[in-house]
Amino acid sequence: MSLENVEVIKSAYETWHLDGLEAFTEYWAEDARWRSIVGAPDDRGPIHGRAAVRAFIEDWVDTFAEFRVEVDELIDVDEENVVATLRYGGRTKQGDVELPGTPFAAIFVVRDGQIVGGGEYETLGEALEAAGLSG
Repeated sequence: MSLENVEVIKSAYETWHLDGLEAFTEYWAEDARWRSIVGAPDDRGPIHGRAAVRAFIEDWVDTFAEFRVEVDELIDVDEENVVATLRYGGRTKQGDVELPGTPFAAIFVVRDGQIVGGGEYETLGEALEAAGLSG
């Protein structure tokens, strides 16, 4: 198992909060592959490349006056995989409504200190199952 990979994910989100989305996406490999929640309204299918991952995230950020993603838990799965429980929320542009943190889960594949792939899931159980663990 690799606690270093857990630290990469933790550091990536801390960097986002301190230095912005551009700094966050520097943690992603140029050829990273990502998948949003299958069937969700924002489902674009497989996302390929750092620029495409950034564009996907920017679409979320752009719908909010203030947007944030909070890490609740990071689970070291194996040499490359980290499962995370996260919450997104913020203040909307339309109507100036504060949305509380909406939970979701993700698997991050980390190699050589960079996020090379992964995907989002509605629940921790789904993410754990996708990572080969029981939820």
